[in-house]
Amino acid sequence: MPASDAQEHATSGAILAGGRARRFGGADKSALLVNGRRIVDHHLDLLRRLTTHVFIVGHSPERFASLEVDVVADLVEDAGPLAGLWTALSSAPSAQVLVLACDLPLVTAPLLRELVAVLEQHPEADAVVPRDSRGRHPLSGCYRTRCATLLAARVRAG
Repeated sequence: MPASDAQEHATSGAILAGGRARRFGGADKSALLVNGRRIVDHHLDLLRRLTTHVFIVGHSPERFASLEVDVVADLVEDAGPLAGLWTALSSAPSAQVLVLACDLPLVTAPLLRELVAVLEQHPEADAVVPRDSRGRHPLSGCYRTRCATLLAARVRAG
């Protein structure tokens, strides 16, 4: 791995794959094919270029057994993406985590590098997330693990 691509000392990568995909009839969104490739494989490749610690947050470790990646169970089941984000931040051994929902097929390495760079330039910030004309996209962001306590309180509050 080229040193210019590595953020291994400060950043982990987490793929959120714990949703029940109710709108998709329960289909495994991480296995959806985009350009002939599963989204989860695309995400793993991206994150592995940026950090040496990558894991999946999900409720079914057996779904990901062939991927040779750690799978962490949600701290609270069926509590939505906020619980997945809390689990990712609580489980990471690093100070910050690149988080990607498993159903975002258009994420690129330059975007992820930029998220990490901006967060590192602003030590007072807890997170950096992309924003476009439709709003913020918090499930493709870079977060400091120090905000896990705040997320835990929000999840426990419902």
